[in-house]
Amino acid sequence: MKLKFIFISIFAILSLNLLAQDESETVSQEKEDEENIVDYFEILQENKPNAGQVTIYQDAELYLLVNRHIKLNKKQPGFNGWRVEIFSENGYGARDAAHKARKKFIEKYPDIGAYVSYDGINFKVRVGDFRNKNEAKKSQYSIAEDYPYTFLVKDLIEFPKLNY
Repeated sequence: MKLKFIFISIFAILSLNLLAQDESETVSQEKEDEENIVDYFEILQENKPNAGQVTIYQDAELYLLVNRHIKLNKKQPGFNGWRVEIFSENGYGARDAAHKARKKFIEKYPDIGAYVSYDGINFKVRVGDFRNKNEAKKSQYSIAEDYPYTFLVKDLIEFPKLNY
């Protein structure tokens, strides 16, 4: 009985030690994320030659709220948007066929992103990162000659590249 108590005590102490390590890693990750946040308010207020002076008067809570919003968005892989699905296949060789279809599309349309995905049954090739359905529809019409059997799908799209 005494041996069981010692064994359970050691197991409990080791379990708590493992939990403490996870928390410290999370805290260090959060600190690293805070250091990597771009201070947009500071960028707006920078003095630049041949440019006007911008002064921002705001509540401190607004600054915290914007930074919290930025942190939450960095954790997401993308945001809701639209893509054009040009290929879907299952079965033997579907993966290779999907990658070939993607490669062929990129060669023909290098300015439109193409993505291969697997949904448990089918390998799919979806193209574009469109914020709304109208943009996706325009792209669908522009590639219709080469890909006549396409359709629009809602998908998580990548954040656009910003030049600032």
